[in-house]
Amino acid sequence: MSKLLSSIRTRHYLETFGLLVLDIIFFTTTNTDKDPSYIIIVGFVLLFSSSYLFFYYVLSFLKLYGFPVGKKRRLATYLTVLVGALIALQSIGELTSKDVLVLVPIALIGYLYTGYAKPNRRKSE
Repeated sequence: MSKLLSSIRTRHYLETFGLLVLDIIFFTTTNTDKDPSYIIIVGFVLLFSSSYLFFYYVLSFLKLYGFPVGKKRRLATYLTVLVGALIALQSIGELTSKDVLVLVPIALIGYLYTGYAKPNRRKSE
């Protein structure tokens, strides 16, 4: 059993390290002024993936030190979408303080709403 857990842990470390290397290679070799627009989409996908892993690992770290973090995947997903939306708006020059004041409460309400939904109801749909 411990060998299985060790191999799973090693696989996660390798995936994270691979994503980090891919991020470094991609973001150091691309130039948004000269590259086609689909490259920007690939960059956002990499950014979302990396930020999800970052938030997930930070929440795991907080849980180790006694902070009650339940549903790490869901919280990491909401944080990733929130930060990704803010970065996307910033990258096109449309981010204002009003956007932040609207997006943060919507994300919080969405997170709380999905947290209070009945588990049996979500599984059956």
